[in-house]
Amino acid sequence: PAPTLLAQQKLPSWELHISWRSVFVASAVVGTLLLVLGMTLRSLDAGNQIVIVYAGDEQAWSLFGPGWAADVGSATAEDAMPCTIPQRGATKVCSFAVVVPAAMEGPVMLRYAVTPFYQNYPQYIASSTPSGAWKELTGQILAQDARDKACREQASAVTAQGQLIYPCGIQATSVFNDTFEVFVDGARMELDHSSLAWASDVQRFANPAGYPGADEGYSWLPDRYPSVINSELGARDELFVAWMRPQALPHVLRRYGRFNASIPAGANVTVRVSASFPVESLGAQKRVVLA
Repeated sequence: PAPTLLAQQKLPSWELHISWRSVFVASAVVGTLLLVLGMTLRSLDAGNQIVIVYAGDEQAWSLFGPGWAADVGSATAEDAMPCTIPQRGATKVCSFAVVVPAAMEGPVMLRYAVTPFYQNYPQYIASSTPSGAWKELTGQILAQDARDKACREQASAVTAQGQLIYPCGIQATSVFNDTFEVFVDGARMELDHSSLAWASDVQRFANPAGYPGADEGYSWLPDRYPSVINSELGARDELFVAWMRPQALPHVLRRYGRFNASIPAGANVTVRVSASFPVESLGAQKRVVLA
């Protein structure tokens, strides 16, 4: 070989020796920094928000930090939660009044949370994939044999009256259907329900040709969720489209709407909840958040 350092393999070298001590120290430092950063962001986010627990069981862990009115609707001896409903199909209306101690700049977003609620198990996710009801979500009418394969659970495919549920599937038939109204010093805030879902998802979802026809053989989304789904939008309603994107963690946290008005300090804010989504059998809890 040539008489060079490279050819003679005499170039200076350096080898990194990793010990368990160095790994432990590095992990501890990075973990501590991330923990401090997370706690700081959480405390900043929790400062200007109204959190109302309005139904369900007490949970040991919260999605949110301490907000104003965090204890509104907490358990009492007579009624565990004010908006408890016995079963799907029933509705209970409850109102919660909060005096806001500090101003909230608009726009103010209203979100709802259900915890725990698992959208991440295989059968639930598969119900809205190409092997499930995806073709119906995109506006296609399936032949009966294809529909039987896509929606194998009878309860999510056919109503008790024998109508075909469109779109079928576990996810499309478990839509969160509580509704909310917000009043600031007695004035009702108009909630904007746009930009709640991914724009790409809204573009993919569609209604079948002839929707909403007078075909009594089908049960459409507005037939099952008239208080939530706009009949003109159908499957393209953003509240529905947002629900159809499953969340990876055992919690559902969704945007419901926003209003542009700011809330001054000392204002009386009333949130009226029409509860129709039962969680008692799940051992879950429902919250509404204004931030």
